[in-house]
Amino acid sequence: MIAVSFKRKLKEILIYREKTTFCGRNQSTGLLIQLSINILLIEGSSISKEVIHKVEEVKHYKSRSIMVILDSHHSHDHVLEELRLYSPYIQKGGYLVVFDTVIEDMPKGFFVDKPWDKGNNPKTAVWRFLEENKRFDICHEISAKLSISAALDGYLKCIE
Repeated sequence: MIAVSFKRKLKEILIYREKTTFCGRNQSTGLLIQLSINILLIEGSSISKEVIHKVEEVKHYKSRSIMVILDSHHSHDHVLEELRLYSPYIQKGGYLVVFDTVIEDMPKGFFVDKPWDKGNNPKTAVWRFLEENKRFDICHEISAKLSISAALDGYLKCIE
């Protein structure tokens, strides 16, 4: 599996790579060293032309399962643009994982000095994206098995 992430925390990426087994992925997670070989980290603005170009350069991985993890700017418009840009890279059975959907469930004004809030966040972007794109659906199996998560309803499985 290739995991493309826009966050520097490799530990988080590996954890979520393991969690793909909840929705029927039949892959052993192996050792940390084995996992890290299969992960491609691309740093930069996830919606910049430079980053998109880097992703295009590695699309030869298309024959492999791809997971895109989105955890950058948490405004509705930014996350929706990420979903639109990266969804074409995901094949049936692959995942888009959107972090911090929990923002929608927090009280309005909870995030002081941030452009995101209730009504303007990753979860609202997920809802809009799913209205536009019928290739993806929320993988409720993952959310149901997690005791604590900042990404409830953010595990999007490509179903076609």
